[in-house]
Amino acid sequence: MPQTSSRTTASRRSLLRALGGTAALGALAGCGVPAAYVRPGDRSVSDESASDHRLTWANWPLYIDTDDKNPNRRPTLDAFEKRTGIRVEYVEEINDNDEFFGKI
Repeated sequence: MPQTSSRTTASRRSLLRALGGTAALGALAGCGVPAAYVRPGDRSVSDESASDHRLTWANWPLYIDTDDKNPNRRPTLDAFEKRTGIRVEYVEEINDNDEFFGKI
């Protein structure tokens, strides 16, 4: 009777499948960072959203929609202001990520 081996050989496909699964699990492990919650008493600025209905929005140039006839109008922000009653000051002052992280 021929002798059978109890060891199985690993195929290239099973090896790639295992490596892919390991890579996926490694990528998901990076998603488990807990949120940084700061208690209201420890915050540096008090919450004035109930009385101050203004918002300043800084963004990259040409990142948000503009009206075809008037490039100074932004329909999305106009709809937001109308719907929420919050006044939005929109400024295009961020040109790259280094500048963005320098401002915040």
